[in-house]
Amino acid sequence: MSFDILIASYGRADILQKCLISLSGQVIEELQEIIILIQDTDIQTLKIIENYETKLCLKILKTEFKLRPGASRNLLIKNSTSEYICFLDDDTVPPSDYLVKAVEIIKRHKPDIFGGPDRSADHDGLRQTIIGDILSSVLVMGPTFYRHSSDGLIDMDSDETSLTLCNIWIKKVLFEQYNIYFDEDLKRCEENKLLVEFSKKNIKMSYWPELYVYHLRRESIFQIARIQFLSGFYRSTVFFKQMACFRAFFLIPLLTGVLIVLFPLLNPKLQISLFVMHTILSWFVSFKIFLKRHKIIIFFYAWIVIVTIHIFFSLGMLLGILTGIFNARKSRI
Repeated sequence: MSFDILIASYGRADILQKCLISLSGQVIEELQEIIILIQDTDIQTLKIIENYETKLCLKILKTEFKLRPGASRNLLIKNSTSEYICFLDDDTVPPSDYLVKAVEIIKRHKPDIFGGPDRSADHDGLRQTIIGDILSSVLVMGPTFYRHSSDGLIDMDSDETSLTLCNIWIKKVLFEQYNIYFDEDLKRCEENKLLVEFSKKNIKMSYWPELYVYHLRRESIFQIARIQFLSGFYRSTVFFKQMACFRAFFLIPLLTGVLIVLFPLLNPKLQISLFVMHTILSWFVSFKIFLKRHKIIIFFYAWIVIVTIHIFFSLGMLLGILTGIFNARKSRI
C-alpha cells in the first residue's frame, strides 16, 4: 500500500511551513510523495518548500497563475501514482500520529473513501478555540458539525455532510474508473459535489473522528462573513449541478435568507419574535463557550461570530438559488 499527500498553496508560505514541519516528523514507509502545487511567481513559498526537499519526498508543480480549487486538485490527482490520495489544505497541521492512524485504518478496513474532522488548536490562540467550539455546535452548523468535532463516533456509512476536503483520503483508481473529478467551476463546496457523485456509484465512505487535523480558522468578522457567504452561495449553486447534494435541513438557512431580505416588510411582532428566538439560540451556545473560559469578552465574540455565520451563509444560499434559477431560465431561451 502506498499513498501521496496532495497540497495546493498560494501565497501562504509561513502557514504551509507549519504543515511541512509536522509531516517531516512523521516518517512512514507507505508515504510515496508529497505533491505541492504553487504559483511559479510565489518565490517565498518555493524557498520554504526547498528547505524540506531533503526531509520529505517532495514533488513540486508550478502554474503560471492561480487556479480554482477544483482545477488545482485535478492537476494534483493526475500527477499522483499511489494507491491512495490524501488531501490536505496548506493551513492544516496533522498531529504527530496522523499518518500512522490513517495507515492503520487502510490496512484494517481498506476503505474506498475515508476522513475525519478538522479542529482548532488551543495553542493558536483563544479566538481559534472559540471558533472551533462554534463550528462543532449542531445548533450553529446543523448536521455538518461532524466535520469539526472529534467527539463523535466512527461512522462506516458516512456521506459528504461529515467529511471535509482538508482531511480526506480517496483511492486514486476511483477517479479514473468512474471519470469523476472535482468541478472546476466551483470556488467552494467542490468536494460536496464530488462525494455525492461517488456515493451515487455506491462507493462507501467512512468517518473517523480520531483522525483529525488542526485547521487554522479565519478570525476577523469580515473574513468570517466573506467565507460564509461564499460557502452558502456555492453550496446552493451545487444543487443545480447535482440535485442529490440537496438536504432538507438546508431549507432552514435558505428560509433565513428570505426572512433577512424581507425583514423590514415583516409585521413588527414577527420581527421581534424572530430576533428573540435567534438571540436565545445564539446566547445559549455563547454561554456554553463562556463557561469553559470565564471571560465575558468570549461570550460577545462568540455571539457575533454565530450571528455572522447564520446571516452571511443564509444570504449566500439565497443568492446562489436565485443565480441558479436565472441561469436555468437563460439557458432555455
